[in-house]
Amino acid sequence: NKVPTEYYKQIQCQLWVTGRKWCDFVSYDPRLPKRNQLLIVRVDRDEELIAEMKAEVEKFLAEVEIVRHYLMHPVCESSCDFSIVTIVKDLLD
Repeated sequence: NKVPTEYYKQIQCQLWVTGRKWCDFVSYDPRLPKRNQLLIVRVDRDEELIAEMKAEVEKFLAEVEIVRHYLMHPVCESSCDFSIVTIVKDLLD
């Protein structure tokens, strides 16, 4: 009984954001044989993975801040490519 790989990072992010030490992964499929319909797996925090995710989020937010700073510069309003400026400003608003 193991958590499917595609849900592991999502669970770890949930544990990071909520500060919880563990959560239960629960899956139910009535199409399966009765003994396999319900799966419950206790998942503990993976501090190493959470630290990696935190570093990636911080890197992403720093990149967003650089773009935001660039787009807020007065020179950019008149000389930057309009489509890029518009798209990024819409994302930041």
